[in-house]
Amino acid sequence: MEEKYMSHIIEKELSRKEKGQDKNRDDRTIVLVFDLQTVLPCPIGDASSFYYGSKLNLFNFTLYDLKNHQGTCFMWHEGEACRGANEIGTWLFRYLQTLGQQTQEDLNLIFYYWVFSKRE
Repeated sequence: MEEKYMSHIIEKELSRKEKGQDKNRDDRTIVLVFDLQTVLPCPIGDASSFYYGSKLNLFNFTLYDLKNHQGTCFMWHEGEACRGANEIGTWLFRYLQTLGQQTQEDLNLIFYYWVFSKRE
């Protein structure tokens, strides 16, 4: 088990090194990190009526440009759509469409899926 953990640590460090190198590439390279946030119940409160009542689940898909330090959030509720591959693909496509409207030059895109770890 210790060997598996050490292998994971080595891979994590290699991944961070690659991400750092990607951030320093030319201006035509965009490095994006993305994640789907944990489900957000709405409304939220301390009163028991909030706890036992029906809640509407909100979803938040976030893209963050590591070079420009700009984040983009796509939010929707469970009545509009689920939180599967189709929805994530749609938001990525819409982000790319917006990016394409902002520039006419060819761009290189690098995507990283962000995984939060309490140990980091």
